[in-house]
Amino acid sequence: MTEPELHQEIERIIQLEREANPRTYNSDDIQGDQCYQAYERINLPGYRWSVEKRIREYNLSRLYSPTASVIDIGSNVGFFVAEFGMHCKSACGVEPNRYLNDVGRLVCNYLSIAEKTQYFDQPFEDFVPSQQYDRILSLASFYTRDEGQRTSAEAFFGKIREMLAPGGMFFYESTSYLNDPDNETYGHYLASREALRVLQDLFRIEESYEAPSGRCMRQFVLAHAD
Repeated sequence: MTEPELHQEIERIIQLEREANPRTYNSDDIQGDQCYQAYERINLPGYRWSVEKRIREYNLSRLYSPTASVIDIGSNVGFFVAEFGMHCKSACGVEPNRYLNDVGRLVCNYLSIAEKTQYFDQPFEDFVPSQQYDRILSLASFYTRDEGQRTSAEAFFGKIREMLAPGGMFFYESTSYLNDPDNETYGHYLASREALRVLQDLFRIEESYEAPSGRCMRQFVLAHAD
């Protein structure tokens, strides 16, 4: 498959996803024909920063290890799974939207890393892990904007703590918010504060910081299992 053929097939799957999902992040109104996530490795544009730029900005390359097993919770089209699959022993994604997982599988096949990657078509709340993981990512997957995730912080991050292997690392990115009760994103601010409180109870925090995200902010946390 050539790169143009790959892009064409991704566009076909994304169009099916738009038709099937009224709360899609791949909205035509937001980014036209573009995918929500961008991926420089395959020259694919998107609405959000590329996977590579986010990895650089968040310094996620420090999580790479050829012996590490990785899981991305709420993996969307799965490009983080693909990128970590290029640098780690194995990587998988948990995503309830099967169309998005189909994009991830397609890209992993194109990059010849299908044997190192896996996608689970189910909500994180229903996911039953068969192992513990050395690296866990939760990138804007708690208290999601499409309201698909609304379990408590205790349940969400408590499950992550159980899934994290001894000595493992967990990286959390909140959804974007403003600390303004009159703003529509204020609920996301409150959710980020609750997440931070629970993370401080369950993990050893290495880093915790806020950073701009467009006109809003996001909370970031790097935590350890011990």
